Amino acid sequence: MCSLMNLLRRYWAGAALLLLWSCGAAATEVSLSVTGFTSGEGALLLRVYDSKSKWLSDKPEDIVLERAVPLDSSAIERGVTLVLELPEGEYAFTTFHDVDGDGKLKRNWMGMPREPVADSSNQKSSFGPPKYDKAAVDVAGAQLQIKISLFEY
Repeated sequence: MCSLMNLLRRYWAGAALLLLWSCGAAATEVSLSVTGFTSGEGALLLRVYDSKSKWLSDKPEDIVLERAVPLDSSAIERGVTLVLELPEGEYAFTTFHDVDGDGKLKRNWMGMPREPVADSSNQKSSFGPPKYDKAAVDVAGAQLQIKISLFEY
């Protein structure tokens, strides 16, 4: 009886592991290269969003992934490359050079960024904040490379 119970436990444990493995979403390695730094001070702040309704929100529950990377003088010449693992899906990336290192994007009296910014569309927005639909990227496959150049308003 004990050997039958052990056999059943092993069977169910193996079946559970197989089920978890087969149901897991495939991960994609995203290599994000950011250039356009005007100084090596402060940090690069990156946020990843997965829906239009959460885009550019400051609420932690709306942000899929957030990273802060301290900078040094080599960032001016070489930029910064981040490697992220994300499940397949649609995402939009936004980043800014937090020059003073306070973790907040500085804005002028009109709400325009006073620190270098960019998103995954790599386009400067003319009126208002960038749109999720333009910044959204389909993350699928084994690897994806995204290049972003920071700009100032």
